[in-house]
Amino acid sequence: MTGKLSELRGEIDRVDRELLRLLSERGELVVQVAGHKRAEDLPLVDGHRERKILDEATGSNPGPLSDAAVAAVMREVVKHCRKLVLEPSSAERGAGKSKLATPRQVRVGRALFGGAPEFIAGPCAVENRDGLLAVARSLAEQGVKYSAAGLSSRGPSP
Repeated sequence: MTGKLSELRGEIDRVDRELLRLLSERGELVVQVAGHKRAEDLPLVDGHRERKILDEATGSNPGPLSDAAVAAVMREVVKHCRKLVLEPSSAERGAGKSKLATPRQVRVGRALFGGAPEFIAGPCAVENRDGLLAVARSLAEQGVKYSAAGLSSRGPSP
């Protein structure tokens, strides 16, 4: 191997180590943000923030990688950092460097799911409000807090 080739590969190795250090730092910051969000009862995932991260990455891309390549890399970074928050076991696999103390939580509307098991039940389809309310009352009597149903119409089928 020539001296110049060896030197360039050494530089790539140095950059790779720096990327790894920065990815680890980012992961730790994401875990800290999640702790603050849990304390303030905020949703753990913010799609608008994730979109902004991708837009800023492609908008400030100096090349030589294409914007599509940069977006793909950043999507993977965001996805794996999200896993640190939503899947505690993935943080625990990180060689013990970062452990999440609380179970994952997901907000759906005003409902916060996480920790204890929750059930969502309901009919496949209802034709009117009275039918939906009857099913919801029956489920509530059985301890089900959340329900969902498909809506159907008696109109002509296509």
